[in-house]
Amino acid sequence: MYDYLRRYIRPGVKPLSETDSIREAARRLSIDQLTDLPVVDPSGTVVGLFGEKELIEALCPRYLQELKDTHFIARDFEDVADEAAKVMDLPVSDVMRREFATLGEDFSVLHAAELFLHKRQGTIPILNPERQPVALLRRSDLGRAIIEGAARRAGKDAEVSSEELPPEAARR
Repeated sequence: MYDYLRRYIRPGVKPLSETDSIREAARRLSIDQLTDLPVVDPSGTVVGLFGEKELIEALCPRYLQELKDTHFIARDFEDVADEAAKVMDLPVSDVMRREFATLGEDFSVLHAAELFLHKRQGTIPILNPERQPVALLRRSDLGRAIIEGAARRAGKDAEVSSEELPPEAARR
């Protein structure tokens, strides 16, 4: 794997457990600044993905998925708040995505780009051979890494300063 890509991979991000609540998952997505987090079973094997999409789907009334235009609804927070109160303490396993893309530890840039282009997820878990998460790759970080690699190849400096990197990447 190229060094310019390695610096954008986020190792050590704690996955969600199947029993973690939707409330806890929302907190973790916000704190970790991620669009998706892997969900693991008791053995640590990835069994799902929970992200912003699943969060919004869980918190909003079911009828919203059927509507294509909601501009006519003037006051709606009560419906959203009522639904959120019903589901926020449910386990993420009730609403997690069960079909999702993953990468092995020795993935190619083209393969990662292809997955981001064709799958609807903003973060891809990187798994070891036992299907346990070892790191995460965000779509935006792959784009930054490609720009940095292209600039280096052209003999230009495009390195992102450490204060712009996520805290765990800046420490490396």
